[in-house]
Amino acid sequence: MNSFSINFERVSFAYPGRDFLFQDLNLNLPGNQAILLTGENGSGKSTLAGLAASVLSPLSGKVSYPNLAQPNKKKPALYQKLAFLQQNIRNNLAGVNPREDLSLWLQGSDGSKQEKERFVKWALEQWKLQDKAEKPVWSMSTGELKSLALAGISLFPKRYWILDEPLAGLDSEHLDILLTLLQTRRKLNDGLLVVSHNAEPLLSSVDAVLHLNIDGSLKWER
Repeated sequence: MNSFSINFERVSFAYPGRDFLFQDLNLNLPGNQAILLTGENGSGKSTLAGLAASVLSPLSGKVSYPNLAQPNKKKPALYQKLAFLQQNIRNNLAGVNPREDLSLWLQGSDGSKQEKERFVKWALEQWKLQDKAEKPVWSMSTGELKSLALAGISLFPKRYWILDEPLAGLDSEHLDILLTLLQTRRKLNDGLLVVSHNAEPLLSSVDAVLHLNIDGSLKWER
């Protein structure tokens, strides 16, 4: 079970020149639950995910991580505990091809070069990307890029996962891989926040469903 958790305490946020998406928002995301965040387009689902991942900062209030070590070095410690799949899939990629990209995910982590190469091989095989290992990322389809980004997330099963629209672009084969992975995480009580406007395929993979209303309020639906 993941002891990591995320707390929103009276969080308010707005993009420059626009109305507030959230005002005085309170929310706790425990590290032992898989939570699905749904809502209309424009309600702020991706923004909430970005705030949870500390990619965005609130205008007021705070997002905290109560069980995070090194509280005075929040971000370096945070990124050892959290893995964030951004909606803009190219924001998740750094390598020129899948093999290099997955290797970069493992830079700075423990393990020998040989162990890291085995992890990369495993991730490529798990996500059916082994025949595309040397394919330039600029020539890959949206679905292939999404599968590659999810393969990178898969390298860190013990981190808290925030997945923003992970279903978009996936074919049926890779959708099944993702759902099987999420169902396994749920059984292990590993924490997850998954953002999707397409709730139905994910319902059996989560413990709770949280709906974000267009006015910035939240409602637990399950």
